[in-house]
Amino acid sequence: MKKFFLLTILTSVCIYAAGFLDSGPLLSENIPATAQRTGDPLKGYEYIMSAEYIKSGLPYYLYKAGFGKKNIGYLKGHDPRLGYDFNFSTAANGQTIVAPNCLQCHAEKLNDKLIVGLGNNTKDFTSQQVYNLRPMQDLLLYYMKTLRPREYEASYRFSIATQSLDKKLFTECRGVSGADRLFALLVSYRDPVT
Repeated sequence: MKKFFLLTILTSVCIYAAGFLDSGPLLSENIPATAQRTGDPLKGYEYIMSAEYIKSGLPYYLYKAGFGKKNIGYLKGHDPRLGYDFNFSTAANGQTIVAPNCLQCHAEKLNDKLIVGLGNNTKDFTSQQVYNLRPMQDLLLYYMKTLRPREYEASYRFSIATQSLDKKLFTECRGVSGADRLFALLVSYRDPVT
């Protein structure tokens, strides 16, 4: 009984002291609103979904061999031969290629529905398995350079970019992406006229 009484008094003193020493409400600061860019959201969405804003990528047959048709039906109006995270594009030499788009990082499936703008948390950007693919990538580039020179020319910038970016895009934990780093690198190569 003495222990219970002593514990009750000690607990009461601690609660009282915590209330007495309370420093008051947390200070906060409002961030003022900033002007938003004007524009047509529908046109912006259509641009992200189908425009040719990345001018280098893979030939379609390599895309099909590596990725297949894994995402058909998630986006209305998107080419049914491609997943939602890829677009067809025309390289500078006129070759049709398949290029990744913004939805590589900025879309996720939730309850079998694609949510555009939701960060992708299922891709594992911590894996360094890409280094195991480097010999295969080199072999494919040699094959294209030797037997399909126009496809090699169309894919060259993409292959060089993936080789130089792969180390910079790894994350320390699963569930996040290196999209912010990729954005900074892509902007540095942006065509200022378009």
